[in-house]
Amino acid sequence: MCYDIQAKLEAQLKRARRLNQKDVIRELESNLKPYITQWHHVSGFAHPSILIYTNETPALPSPASWGLIP
Repeated sequence: MCYDIQAKLEAQLKRARRLNQKDVIRELESNLKPYITQWHHVSGFAHPSILIYTNETPALPSPASWGLIP
């Protein structure tokens, strides 16, 4: 189980560019940018809002609260 993560906009954009997902790139650069914090290192106990990829929309990331229950 992971207790900490690194989440960066650059990583999300790199994935979208590698998969040539132009609509995802536009979405990341415009609509989702306010939800993205450049986390260099964050604890799961802080319950930050990060972008995740779900089974329902595997190509488009969604903002979600990530964390561990104390």
